[in-house]
Amino acid sequence: MAQIVTYARPSRLFRYRRIDKETIDRELKAIEEGYIFCAGHTTLNDPMEGGHRLSTMLSKGRSSQAVKAKVEQAVGSMGIASFSEIKNHETMWAHYANNFKGICISYRTISLISGLASDIDIVKMNYSEDPPVLLRNSETPEERAKLSLSYKTLRWSQEREWRVFSINQGKQRY
Repeated sequence: MAQIVTYARPSRLFRYRRIDKETIDRELKAIEEGYIFCAGHTTLNDPMEGGHRLSTMLSKGRSSQAVKAKVEQAVGSMGIASFSEIKNHETMWAHYANNFKGICISYRTISLISGLASDIDIVKMNYSEDPPVLLRNSETPEERAKLSLSYKTLRWSQEREWRVFSINQGKQRY
Protein backbone atom coordinates (compact mmCIF):
# COMPACT_ATOMS: atom_id res chain seq x y z
CA MET A 1 0.00 0.00 0.00
CA ALA A 2 1.22 3.51 -0.79
CA GLN A 3 1.98 5.98 1.99
CA ILE A 4 1.57 9.72 2.29
CA VAL A 5 4.95 11.22 3.14
CA THR A 6 5.85 14.84 3.88
CA TYR A 7 9.24 15.77 2.48
CA ALA A 8 8.75 19.51 2.84
CA ARG A 9 9.34 20.26 6.48
CA PRO A 10 10.52 23.45 8.14
CA SER A 11 14.13 23.61 9.26
CA ARG A 12 12.94 24.95 12.60
CA LEU A 13 9.81 24.65 14.69
CA PHE A 14 8.89 27.20 17.32
CA ARG A 15 7.08 26.82 20.60
CA TYR A 16 5.53 29.87 22.20
CA ARG A 17 5.47 29.66 25.99
CA ARG A 18 4.06 31.83 28.72
CA ILE A 19 6.57 33.01 31.31
CA ASP A 20 5.43 34.27 34.69
CA LYS A 21 6.14 33.50 38.34
CA GLU A 22 4.33 30.15 38.18
CA THR A 23 5.82 28.88 34.91
CA ILE A 24 9.40 30.12 34.62
CA ASP A 25 10.98 27.29 36.63
CA ARG A 26 8.97 24.65 34.72
CA GLU A 27 9.93 26.07 31.32
CA LEU A 28 13.62 26.44 32.18
CA LYS A 29 13.70 22.89 33.54
CA ALA A 30 12.20 21.56 30.30
CA ILE A 31 14.92 23.31 28.27
CA GLU A 32 17.77 22.26 30.60
CA GLU A 33 16.63 18.63 30.83
CA GLY A 34 15.70 18.32 27.15
CA TYR A 35 12.06 17.38 27.22
CA ILE A 36 8.77 18.58 25.81
CA PHE A 37 5.67 18.35 27.95
CA CYS A 38 2.78 16.78 26.07
CA ALA A 39 -0.44 17.97 27.68
CA GLY A 40 -3.92 16.54 27.46
CA HIS A 41 -6.60 17.43 24.95
CA THR A 42 -8.67 19.34 27.51
CA THR A 43 -5.93 21.97 27.92
CA LEU A 44 -6.11 23.03 24.25
CA ASN A 45 -7.56 26.47 23.59
CA ASP A 46 -10.00 25.46 20.82
CA PRO A 47 -13.03 23.65 22.24
CA MET A 48 -13.85 22.27 18.78
CA GLU A 49 -10.65 20.21 18.57
CA GLY A 50 -10.86 16.47 18.48
CA GLY A 51 -14.12 16.46 16.58
CA HIS A 52 -14.81 13.97 13.82
CA ARG A 53 -17.56 12.31 11.83
CA LEU A 54 -18.13 8.63 11.29
CA SER A 55 -18.33 7.48 7.69
CA THR A 56 -21.67 6.08 6.57
CA MET A 57 -20.23 2.55 6.53
CA LEU A 58 -18.76 2.88 10.00
CA SER A 59 -21.85 4.49 11.52
CA LYS A 60 -24.10 1.70 10.21
CA GLY A 61 -21.88 -1.02 11.65
CA ARG A 62 -22.76 -2.86 14.86
CA SER A 63 -19.58 -1.71 16.54
CA SER A 64 -19.91 2.01 15.75
CA GLN A 65 -20.64 3.04 19.35
CA ALA A 66 -17.71 0.97 20.65
CA VAL A 67 -15.39 2.48 18.03
CA LYS A 68 -16.55 5.98 18.94
CA ALA A 69 -16.01 5.33 22.66
CA LYS A 70 -12.50 3.94 22.06
CA VAL A 71 -11.56 6.96 19.93
CA GLU A 72 -12.83 9.35 22.59
CA GLN A 73 -10.82 7.47 25.22
CA ALA A 74 -7.69 7.67 23.05
CA VAL A 75 -8.24 11.40 22.47
CA GLY A 76 -8.50 11.85 26.24
CA SER A 77 -5.25 10.04 27.01
CA MET A 78 -3.18 11.39 24.10
CA GLY A 79 -0.32 13.78 24.89
CA ILE A 80 -0.03 16.84 22.64
CA ALA A 81 2.58 19.56 22.19
CA SER A 82 2.04 22.36 19.70
CA PHE A 83 4.63 24.10 17.54
CA SER A 84 4.56 26.67 14.77
CA GLU A 85 6.53 27.20 11.58
CA ILE A 86 6.73 30.92 12.38
CA LYS A 87 8.45 32.83 15.15
CA ASN A 88 7.39 36.42 14.54
CA HIS A 89 3.62 36.33 14.60
CA GLU A 90 1.94 38.92 16.79
CA THR A 91 -1.19 36.88 17.44
CA MET A 92 0.87 33.88 18.55
CA TRP A 93 2.91 36.07 20.89
CA ALA A 94 -0.29 37.53 22.33
CA HIS A 95 -2.17 34.23 22.78
CA TYR A 96 0.54 31.75 23.72
CA ALA A 97 3.41 33.83 25.13
CA ASN A 98 1.64 35.73 27.89
CA ASN A 99 0.74 38.78 25.83
CA PHE A 100 4.31 39.35 24.52
CA LYS A 101 5.91 38.68 27.94
CA GLY A 102 6.80 35.05 27.27
CA ILE A 103 9.34 33.26 25.13
CA CYS A 104 9.49 31.49 21.81
CA ILE A 105 11.75 28.44 21.85
CA SER A 106 13.36 27.40 18.59
CA TYR A 107 13.92 23.71 17.83
CA ARG A 108 15.89 22.29 14.94
CA THR A 109 13.30 20.05 13.32
CA ILE A 110 15.76 17.29 12.40
CA SER A 111 17.09 17.19 15.98
CA LEU A 112 13.56 16.99 17.34
CA ILE A 113 12.64 14.18 14.95
CA SER A 114 15.76 12.17 15.68
CA GLY A 115 15.66 12.81 19.44
CA LEU A 116 12.08 11.84 20.23
CA ALA A 117 11.07 8.22 20.81
CA SER A 118 10.00 6.16 17.80
CA ASP A 119 6.39 5.90 19.02
CA ILE A 120 5.92 9.67 18.85
CA ASP A 121 4.54 11.33 15.73
CA ILE A 122 5.12 14.86 14.47
CA VAL A 123 2.15 15.93 12.37
CA LYS A 124 1.40 18.99 10.27
CA MET A 125 -2.07 20.31 11.09
CA ASN A 126 -4.86 20.36 8.53
CA TYR A 127 -7.26 23.28 8.31
CA SER A 128 -10.76 22.67 7.03
CA GLU A 129 -14.32 23.67 7.81
CA ASP A 130 -15.28 19.99 7.87
CA PRO A 131 -14.13 17.65 10.63
CA PRO A 132 -12.25 14.53 9.53
CA VAL A 133 -14.16 11.39 8.66
CA LEU A 134 -13.34 8.16 10.45
CA LEU A 135 -13.57 5.26 8.03
CA ARG A 136 -14.45 1.65 8.55
CA ASN A 137 -10.94 0.29 8.24
CA SER A 138 -8.21 -1.27 10.34
CA GLU A 139 -6.95 1.93 11.98
CA THR A 140 -6.43 1.74 15.73
CA PRO A 141 -8.28 4.05 18.13
CA GLU A 142 -4.98 5.92 18.64
CA GLU A 143 -4.56 6.49 14.89
CA ARG A 144 -8.13 7.73 14.66
CA ALA A 145 -7.55 10.01 17.68
CA LYS A 146 -4.49 11.51 15.99
CA LEU A 147 -6.54 12.12 12.85
CA SER A 148 -9.24 13.83 14.92
CA LEU A 149 -6.66 15.99 16.71
CA SER A 150 -4.89 16.94 13.45
CA TYR A 151 -7.72 19.18 12.22
CA LYS A 152 -8.72 22.74 13.05
CA THR A 153 -11.04 25.14 11.30
CA LEU A 154 -9.61 27.50 8.70
CA ARG A 155 -9.74 30.34 11.21
CA TRP A 156 -6.66 28.86 12.93
CA SER A 157 -4.59 28.44 9.75
CA GLN A 158 -2.37 31.46 10.47
CA GLU A 159 -0.76 29.41 13.26
CA ARG A 160 0.88 27.06 10.71
CA GLU A 161 0.89 24.46 13.44
CA TRP A 162 2.68 21.15 13.82
CA ARG A 163 1.93 18.78 16.68
CA VAL A 164 3.81 16.20 18.61
CA PHE A 165 1.55 13.27 19.51
CA SER A 166 2.43 10.86 22.28
CA ILE A 167 0.19 8.01 23.37
CA ASN A 168 0.78 9.24 26.95
CA GLN A 169 0.66 12.67 28.49
CA GLY A 170 3.73 14.03 30.24
CA LYS A 171 7.43 14.60 29.59
CA GLN A 172 8.84 13.40 26.28
CA ARG A 173 12.64 13.53 26.10
CA TYR A 174 14.38 14.57 22.92
